[in-house]
Formats: sequence, structure tokens, C-alpha cells
Amino acid sequence: DNVGDCAARGADLFESIAAEIISAMILGGTMAKKSNISNPIGFIMFPLVVHSLDLVVSAAGILSVSGSASASQSSYDIMKKGYSVSIFLAAVGFVITCRTLLYTEAAPGAWMYFSMCGFVGIACSYAFVFI
Repeated sequence: DNVGDCAARGADLFESIAAEIISAMILGGTMAKKSNISNPIGFIMFPLVVHSLDLVVSAAGILSVSGSASASQSSYDIMKKGYSVSIFLAAVGFVITCRTLLYTEAAPGAWMYFSMCGFVGIACSYAFVFI
């Protein structure tokens, strides 16, 4: 399935992403149930909210790009500015989302660990672009 996605044939790309989101929702609900969390809705909705945040952050990054390539500034530099805006908004939005949806009285600091896991992914994506 991912071979076709990576080969730029996106016919089933939506199906792949939808399956990942649904499986993450099931995993979150199961994890919350096994942890005896009284209200598991945050853990179930977290994947949907994160992917919705992706859309908003991507749109903001696209809208923040302006200008055109010239002798003093390459198109890659212009795109990196938009990417930096997206990375910053993604980091802020991810922390807010983790705190809002993954906070529980049973483990009040657990949402920070989830945030740190997200920061590892954000830092890797930032490194891929800027290294």
C-alpha cells in the first residue's frame, strides 16, 4: 500500500491516512480504557484534532510565503521561511492539543511526555529540511 503512495500514485492515499487515523483512535480508546480513565474522549479524538491542526498549520505556512526568487534570495530560502512558520505553529498547536485532550487527573504530567514525543518528530522534520 505504501509502495504505491511513495511512487506518487495517490489513488489510495486518502484511504491510507483514514485507516491510520481510525486505528490511532481505536488505540487511544483502548489505552484510555485499560488505564481506567473516566473520560476517554480526548484520547479518542486526539488523532482527528492533530490531523485537523495539520491542515490549518499547512495553510498558514503557505499563506506566509511571499515574494519570488531573485539573485539575492533563492526560492528554497523563501520556502524555508514558510516551513519555519509551519513548524512553529505546529509545535505550539501540538502542545495546546496535548494539554487539552490528553490531560488526566490520574497522571497530570503525562501530557508533557506525549508532547515531547511529538517534538521529536517535529525536530526530525525540521532537521531533514535544514540539514
